[in-house]
Order: sequence, then structure tokens, then C-alpha cells
Amino acid sequence: MTVRLGLMNSDEAVERLTEGGWGVVVPCGSFEWHASLPLSTDSIIAERIAEKLAERIGYAYIPLIPYGFSVEHRAFKGTLSLSAELYLSLLKEVLGELVRNGFRNLVVVNGHGGNTGLVEAAVRALRSGNPEVKAVIFDLWSVIDDLLREKLGKALVSRHGGTVEASILFYLAPDIPLKVVKAEVKETVASVKGRRYLIAPWLAQELTLEAEVKADFKLGEAIVKELLSVVEEEVRRKLFKR
Repeated sequence: MTVRLGLMNSDEAVERLTEGGWGVVVPCGSFEWHASLPLSTDSIIAERIAEKLAERIGYAYIPLIPYGFSVEHRAFKGTLSLSAELYLSLLKEVLGELVRNGFRNLVVVNGHGGNTGLVEAAVRALRSGNPEVKAVIFDLWSVIDDLLREKLGKALVSRHGGTVEASILFYLAPDIPLKVVKAEVKETVASVKGRRYLIAPWLAQELTLEAEVKADFKLGEAIVKELLSVVEEEVRRKLFKR
């Protein structure tokens, strides 16, 4: 059963915490331009992945942090970005409050690539001051391409607002209307990109978008299920060991 911490009262939360070993999943998203996909795409994906992961590992999950560090998308209207300083401070405060309330096992689910460095900085700072706390980050978009190739044998790569993202969104939120073609995706949508040795911060106006974005429910399902399987295994290995 999925446990939404916000629907528990204080006494119920305290009772669960006193059992020991209980943890919480923290979803982080963004509100930004996603080409033909919704502005909240990253947030919807992060929140629903967090809910599913929490159910699998028996943790609670808290409400999504819906805004992120998205300055790379400011050239397009609809983007609402926090500054790096504010986002880092916000996440550090949220994680710190969870620890103050007794949580010692934390999983941060990050659905926006622009947040990655700040999320890692916040978690590292938290653990520096609280070494007894176990905290890990599930950075969704940093593992997608490897999973497509190594686990699913797909010659696809994830692009911002593209077919892979649309397919994941379609599977996780089939109730949300999407302005893309809903069809089976062939494996030749994009070639597998080579390994990159440099970090090159990009801007949205520099991106090359897919000519036709498709949403494949079965592809989205396969990606999400495989992601949850491998992440659950690693979370249990890192957070559940005594």
C-alpha cells in the first residue's frame, strides 16, 4: 500500500517512525518548456515514479517539489525557474526537516536534468551534517539511455520533449491529453549516441527536436517497470542493509 505522508496525522507518523527503518521518498520536478509535451512533464513523471517506488519499498512519499532550476529553458514562455541558490536552499531545508522529524532513510527522485548537480549538493550537505542518515538519489534521466540499450536492447536515446519522454508520460499518466502521435515506436527513432567526456551545459534554443514525437504506451511501460526493478534492488542494497 502506498503511504502519502501528507495524509497521515502526526501521531500516525510518529508511530511508524518508532518502528525503525522507515523512510521517505522525495520527488523533485520542474515547470518548463517541453516542446509539444506539458510544462509539468518532469513533475508528473517524478511524482508518479516516486509513488510507485515508495509502494515497492514500503516507504512514505511527500508532495512533489514542482519547480526546479530551469534557466536553460527561459527562452521559451511558460518556464518557471527558481535560481540555483533558492533551489539548493529549498531542498536542503526540506531534507533537513525530514531528518529533524526522525527520518533516517531518504530517496530523492529527480525528474529534471537541470536539478541534478543541486540535488547532489543538497544530499551531500545533509549527510555531512548528519552522517547517520542514509540518502540516495534516483536521477531519472541520467540512467535512461543506458537502460534502453543494456536492459531493453533498444536503439533509442532520450531527447528533451521527445518520444522516450512522451512514452513514459503516456504510460504513467494516460489520463492526460497529449498532442503527439500515439503509436508503436520503431527502434530506429534515433541512433545510440557515443560516450561524452565533457559536460556542455546547453540552452533549449540550441536543441534539435525530433521531427515527429510519438507516445508508445508499451515502450513507456517497459522503461518504467525496468527502471523500478533495478532501482528497487539498489535502494534495498544501500538503505536496507544493517
